[in-house]
Amino acid sequence: MQQHYYDFLSRYPDSGGWDFWTGTITQCGNDPTCINAKRIDVSNAFYFELEFQQTGSYVYRLYRTAFGNNQPFPNPFPDPNFPNDEKKWPSYTVFSNDRARVVGGSNLAQAQLNLAKAFVQRPEFLAKYPASLTTADQFVDAVLTTIQADLGVSLSSQRSALIGLYNSSGGRGAVIYRLADDNVQTNPINNRPLIDAEYNRAFVATQYYGYLRRDADLGGINFWLARSTAPRSVRQQTARDGLLLHYVTRVSTAL
Repeated sequence: MQQHYYDFLSRYPDSGGWDFWTGTITQCGNDPTCINAKRIDVSNAFYFELEFQQTGSYVYRLYRTAFGNNQPFPNPFPDPNFPNDEKKWPSYTVFSNDRARVVGGSNLAQAQLNLAKAFVQRPEFLAKYPASLTTADQFVDAVLTTIQADLGVSLSSQRSALIGLYNSSGGRGAVIYRLADDNVQTNPINNRPLIDAEYNRAFVATQYYGYLRRDADLGGINFWLARSTAPRSVRQQTARDGLLLHYVTRVSTAL
């Protein structure tokens, strides 16, 4: 359990959560079949927790929103069987560095915004969206073009709202923050088409980053990605359980 908190939530367990999740497993007593099933259920629950969607998946979406299929720090293992596919996946190194900056809690929204503000000041971001894009509409149009061309998602209906956000709430950082944000209760931008379009890719990528702590081999990640398009129950049983087997091996070795 403690390793799950570290790997997926980047924090030490809170006592309430710790008691709940460990109790879910210990209720099995000495029944190995029950223990194995409950471990898988608990592991799955960590991924689907809103806290993870607003932390690990948020960071992944920042990179995909900004850079689409031409990541400046791509997966470092190109595969001729999947030409140029490595450019679609941000590397584990850049993901993990930024992931550590966004931790659940009362300051989560501010941490998300702070990361977005720093993100848009980086050289690689400015190379794609140069300072010559001086107005709100120029910048918003450039980002929406990336999302449309690379992710296949049209957010043109949100253009006016994004321009208003840029002008009233902090410029580029506010725009990128809200495009990647998955909090439907507080986000003034309707980015659900983007969230939904990237959900399966985020699902598989962050499981590699969390369970295995490494970049994916492109053959493997595309294998699991293909299965993540199945109904949710099948997706949970394949992509999650296959990677979880490797995770158990990694954690057992470390312990």
